[in-house]
Amino acid sequence: MSSQQNNQSAESSARIASLMLIVQQDPSSEQFAALVELLRQTGKQAEAKATLLQGLHNPPNMVSARVVLGRVLLETNDFGNAERELITVIKSAPAHLLAHQILAHVYLKQNAFPKANQIADRILRIQPDDATGLAVKKHAAEAAKKPQAPKTLTLAKLYEQQKHYDKALTLYEQLVKEDPSLLPKIHELQGKSKLQTKINKLESLLKSVQAAREKRVTS
Repeated sequence: MSSQQNNQSAESSARIASLMLIVQQDPSSEQFAALVELLRQTGKQAEAKATLLQGLHNPPNMVSARVVLGRVLLETNDFGNAERELITVIKSAPAHLLAHQILAHVYLKQNAFPKANQIADRILRIQPDDATGLAVKKHAAEAAKKPQAPKTLTLAKLYEQQKHYDKALTLYEQLVKEDPSLLPKIHELQGKSKLQTKINKLESLLKSVQAAREKRVTS
């Protein structure tokens, strides 16, 4: 790590410590959102999430906490919870631009292009020249023109549910060429496949031991 990076890291740590002290003394401080965002930007996702959850108990921080929590959940591929938090914000603050922008990306990550397009329309009603809204609409329109492979994706999900991870992995690896957002799913299945292989080997070993014991008893 360069001296410049060390200096930046030290400055970030000092800033985090300062903001934490402010928030501890006054949980409703306007610096709450700044603290959470800095934690997120410096890769401290777990601390950011814990701080956010604590901040949700303080009404003045409710909206800002949920928005940043939605972003953290998006970045950790927890799309269902991200959607829930952001929709909660939008219900209480219908014109919250950032919440709409993050929610649009949540839907894009899930290939839910009609929903993403709907949110983009809302974004452009709030701010007609918004870059995120325009980019999401363009992305959704381009995706709609591409041939989809619903049967393959459905089969991959079915194999996953049945714990045939190798078969599911093969199909997802085919699909990821057209849909890079499936890459986290591939990494997840690679781990599950290795674990299932170990479990299968262990079960096979236990069956062999059991069969040997039964053979000795009957002989």
